[in-house]
Amino acid sequence: MKTFLNKIGMLVAMLLTLLQANAYDFKVDGFYYNLVSLTELTCEVTSGDEKYEGDLTIPSEVVYNGRTLSVVGIGESAFEGCDQLTSIKASTIASIGSYAFSDCSSLAKADFPKVTDVGVSAFKSCKALVSFELPQVASLGGFAFADCKALIAAELPNVTDVEYSAFNGCSALQSVKLPKATEFGSYAFANCRSLEIIELPQATVVGVYALNNCSSLTAVRLPLVEELGDFAFIGCVKLNSVELGNTLKKLDCGTFVGCESLPRLTIPGSVEWMIYLRGGYYLFASCSSLSELIVKHGTDELKSKEYNAGLWKDIEIFWGWGKDKKNLPIKKYSVDRLLSNDVSLPYLETLELGEHLDKVQVVAKDSPNLKTIICHSLVPPTAEAFTNAQYINVEVFVPDEAIDAYRNHDVWKNFWSLKQMSSVDEPSVADDEVVEVGRFDLNGRPVAEDYEGLAVVRYSDGSARKVVGSK
Repeated sequence: MKTFLNKIGMLVAMLLTLLQANAYDFKVDGFYYNLVSLTELTCEVTSGDEKYEGDLTIPSEVVYNGRTLSVVGIGESAFEGCDQLTSIKASTIASIGSYAFSDCSSLAKADFPKVTDVGVSAFKSCKALVSFELPQVASLGGFAFADCKALIAAELPNVTDVEYSAFNGCSALQSVKLPKATEFGSYAFANCRSLEIIELPQATVVGVYALNNCSSLTAVRLPLVEELGDFAFIGCVKLNSVELGNTLKKLDCGTFVGCESLPRLTIPGSVEWMIYLRGGYYLFASCSSLSELIVKHGTDELKSKEYNAGLWKDIEIFWGWGKDKKNLPIKKYSVDRLLSNDVSLPYLETLELGEHLDKVQVVAKDSPNLKTIICHSLVPPTAEAFTNAQYINVEVFVPDEAIDAYRNHDVWKNFWSLKQMSSVDEPSVADDEVVEVGRFDLNGRPVAEDYEGLAVVRYSDGSARKVVGSK
């Protein structure tokens, strides 16, 4: 019996060896090929008996047994693990299969001007890859360039779909240009620790953890985003500028967790609801620099929910920003729409109420540091009673033509310092106050304050920072 089993094992081993030896249809000039179409005479590069190495150029045509075949693709795992391959190019290849160049640890350059589709993990762990040319690619598979540690720039002018983890772990990546991409999968740029600015002008969907742990990221521009996944910016500790377009429908839990440098955030009027707390994670957990929050006008009430133990419930928003239940450090709060719940802001100094707002939802007793209220509505908004200390110390500014209406209102008339907006003096700049002294585009040309692109702002103390738009 044992002898019989040994013979069976030997036969299986021989069969596997035979199959491996014939995993390609033919070989020409050092390249292994499989037929794609007998009638159209097309073929693709595949793996063979020996690993590829050196600087290679894949031919556009090959002649085999008197027939000329067009080389149209690179098959799955064709070059996988070829650790001595240093560069590759081809002028006619249209597709690159999954794992095609995975683990080619010496591959430094790839040039494919006609490729339109790149498969899953196609260049994964090509740790020496510095640059690539893929100008026609429309779809980028998951993990396509994951863990390409030396990759500095990614320019894909025609790609529309970037799947999950496409650039995950590209720790040297500094520049990303994807002008037509609309969808970005989960973890798409996670752990890109050298990425400072990312502008995705056509992005409508950004998946969960998409920019997770991009620890050098300072600015993000998403003017058309509609879906922003959970924890999209978690761990972006240097992020100080975020632009979200008036297309976003929801802010999910943990979106800004760990964004400890973010000083200001505008919530577009298109946002319908926020998952403020779920599974122990707060929307703004550890946003320890968030001092200004702007809630733009929206036609519907902005809802805020907590999900716990399988149940949804309304909660008091902007109350806690971490598991230790610390409060958000917001000092200026501008709001122009109704919220589903009242707001507690203990560090609040300036409250600005928009022209569409007819109700004050800040819990006054929780804001002992309140100094200024600015009301833009011609009709005094309803409000709960403020504290006596606030009535006698807080300055309230209202539209000139509405001053009498506020003076006759049951609540607003109690403020000792109720003033017309025209009485506001232009702010003076102290000698030691840091102010903006110049604004420039990335080519060093001066731009106006309302410039909508990426800009470098220089300050009177000699410092500078990159911003998106007019922020």
